[in-house]
Amino acid sequence: MIFCNVCGNPVEASDACKECGNVAVGVAGFKEQGGSNTSASDEDPADSQIDTVQSGSAKEPGLPKSVMVLGAGAGIVAVALLIYLVSHSQNSSTSGAARANDLAKALNQAIDSQRLITLTDDDAYTYYTQLASSDPQHTALSNAKTKVLPQLRNLGQAIIQKKVDHSGDVSEQDWRRLLRTYEWAHLMEPTDKSLEARLNYAQGKLDEAQNRKSEAWQHLLTSTQLDTSWAVPQNDLGYLTTQQKSTTKDKWSNAIPYYQRAISLQPDWEIPYNNMGTAYFYLDNFDEAERYYRQAVERNSTWARPHKWLGDIYTKKNNLSAALQEYETAKTLYNPSTDSLDTEYIQRRITQLHNQGY
Repeated sequence: MIFCNVCGNPVEASDACKECGNVAVGVAGFKEQGGSNTSASDEDPADSQIDTVQSGSAKEPGLPKSVMVLGAGAGIVAVALLIYLVSHSQNSSTSGAARANDLAKALNQAIDSQRLITLTDDDAYTYYTQLASSDPQHTALSNAKTKVLPQLRNLGQAIIQKKVDHSGDVSEQDWRRLLRTYEWAHLMEPTDKSLEARLNYAQGKLDEAQNRKSEAWQHLLTSTQLDTSWAVPQNDLGYLTTQQKSTTKDKWSNAIPYYQRAISLQPDWEIPYNNMGTAYFYLDNFDEAERYYRQAVERNSTWARPHKWLGDIYTKKNNLSAALQEYETAKTLYNPSTDSLDTEYIQRRITQLHNQGY
């Protein structure tokens, strides 16, 4: 009998082993019915076992060639990828530095040409914020702070002063510019509470202009908390209180404390006196209303608005000659660029009083 020289399974001559599939001819063993095969008698059984093990070891398969090829390819790809990443990192660093320098150049040019806040994509504010995002340590940022921060303070104050002095209409565009001004100033001096207060004030006034009353209220309130010595947001909180939709007179009494605080903080400012007079007028307290309107006139004798209200008070008190005088004074002082009086109403009241013989 023939035995497979790999697994030792008996096989027929020239047949493949049914157990392991080996096609080699195995070694001869003992015949089934006694007697010994001559070739088998020359082989020691122990040596046969050793040969079997060694043959089996020699036939054990190694890694397939396809796997080896794939492994080599993966190594090549990894090396190429590493080379690309290093090169790309170097190129990105170079291009990032170049972009930062371009932004710095554009920033300096915008500052030199006084294009600080234009609400466009090519003003100094835009270049500053882009450079701060690209390279926060760039020297152009600190240089810009030295040049620009004092100008931003003055620019912001000039817009606010238009409102304080009612020396011109403050438009929604003005509030946008004010907001951008204090956003930039606050970026440069993030710990300055006065700047942060004005940033919140600007946001509140823009909210108010866009009829977002609840957001406006919150920003103005925050402004008063950040700068407790500033009268302007106190007055504006009082005014915003009176704009609530309400059928009661509570909103007028609720506004009075804000006007009182504004007056105590800036006693020479006529606007909160006028607003206080209006609150008392709608509370039917005409004597107090008259007293505050008179104080407003004392602080700004060229302002038409309190004279119109004094005309209404004297009409309520049936002092019509005094009312006529106040309406005519309001008409004479009225400046359309600084006030928003209903001149048709004033003229109508003057005509009515003239028709009554006054």
